[in-house]
Amino acid sequence: LTMGNKENGHDTFKMLVREHTIILMVLDAAGHEARSIRKTGAIQGDVIGDMVDFFRTFARRTHHPKEELHLFQLMHERGFPYESGPLAVMRHEHEQGRSLVSEIERLIPKAEERDGALDSITAIIGNQTALLRSHIGKEDDVLYPIADNVLSHNGIKEIERLFCDIENDEAKKGIHERYHDLALKISGGQQAIDFIGFYLEYF
Repeated sequence: LTMGNKENGHDTFKMLVREHTIILMVLDAAGHEARSIRKTGAIQGDVIGDMVDFFRTFARRTHHPKEELHLFQLMHERGFPYESGPLAVMRHEHEQGRSLVSEIERLIPKAEERDGALDSITAIIGNQTALLRSHIGKEDDVLYPIADNVLSHNGIKEIERLFCDIENDEAKKGIHERYHDLALKISGGQQAIDFIGFYLEYF
């Protein structure tokens, strides 16, 4: 099962894949920051704090609800169990990622004081980066193609409508603009500009 080029297929899955793109861009910056910490023995607490803010809000409150409340639910209704298989793995990894972000946040003050926490925070950043890269690969290359093949056209269109409701609500609150700008600040990447352009075009 495959969608081939990840940009092919329903707009529903394009939206999720493109959200992954901006998450991966911030993960690149997180990896760079971890390497800098190891090299210099110093932490930029504000930079790590921005990353925590991004993952806690953009990933947890913008991206995950689309999957957990709508895509996963519809797949569950089509017979995919929550207790085992792909949905169980994806939900567990979401929780793992949230726990790692909370642990990074907890360690920032200690690392700034060089209270023996630099090694711990770089290790956790590494764990989070590896986890999310693997997780995103599973969703892009396995879960979304499965959903694209097993869900009805009407089901996918309903998910798309629900996704748009989330997007429109958050656009009104300025969440997208704020976190697109934050991703650009963190990474300095042209991809962030391209991603914002996608949203302007899509909505």
